[in-house]
Amino acid sequence: MKIKLLLFTVILHYVNQTWAGDVNYVVIKNQAQPFQIENDGKQHSGIVTDIVKEVFKNSDYQLTTHTFPFKRMISIMEEKKYKNWVTFGSPAWPGIQNENLSAVPIYSVKNIMLIKNPGFSYTKTSDLFGKTVILMDGFDYPGLEELIKQGKIKEIRVKDHSSAFKILDRPVMTKFTGFIELKVRVLYNLRKTKRNADNYQMVDVSSIANNYDIHLAYSNQIDENIQRFINDRLNIIKNNGKLSDIVSKYNK
Repeated sequence: MKIKLLLFTVILHYVNQTWAGDVNYVVIKNQAQPFQIENDGKQHSGIVTDIVKEVFKNSDYQLTTHTFPFKRMISIMEEKKYKNWVTFGSPAWPGIQNENLSAVPIYSVKNIMLIKNPGFSYTKTSDLFGKTVILMDGFDYPGLEELIKQGKIKEIRVKDHSSAFKILDRPVMTKFTGFIELKVRVLYNLRKTKRNADNYQMVDVSSIANNYDIHLAYSNQIDENIQRFINDRLNIIKNNGKLSDIVSKYNK
């Protein structure tokens, strides 16, 4: 009797594990705020993180969060260390973060150029000729990079937003320097570094830095039941307004 009971327990555990499955949520360390906010690999929040938590809330899936520096994260995903990984991506990005995306976009990003007042006037691309743009290290700017290669625009690459703001705040840089970045990331990091947004201008640069949608990104080997579950849940939280509520919390 004990043997039968033990065998039944093992089978039940196996069935539960097979049904539930493990889902590995991958977070970029220190570079993806406010999409992914973490403190030394802990206390996870942010637009994407809150959406992922909402998707898996009260589900039978086991969600495990992993935090890596960006390049290490890409290597791990390409090495297929985790079968069922989830992070965020976009059809506008190169590489593995655009190969298998959620059916529903979770956020529409807008690129802006941040200029410290009094700054300079920008209405067309040629207004940047002879100027310097601050760009985030590791990010691609297809239309803009061609103008940089032609020598029409100069660039400064930085690893974080605080460094970009410090360059903009130098009086000698004000009249010929702009920081091109996603509006939501600029606003978040201005608040984080306790800077007054009224001291800056935000101008639309979509003509040289296209706006695009962000989706959840899946591994190419993800279990099809898990992917279907996530897509279904995304539709539900989109239709009931929860997705919009999460986004609004970080857009203030």
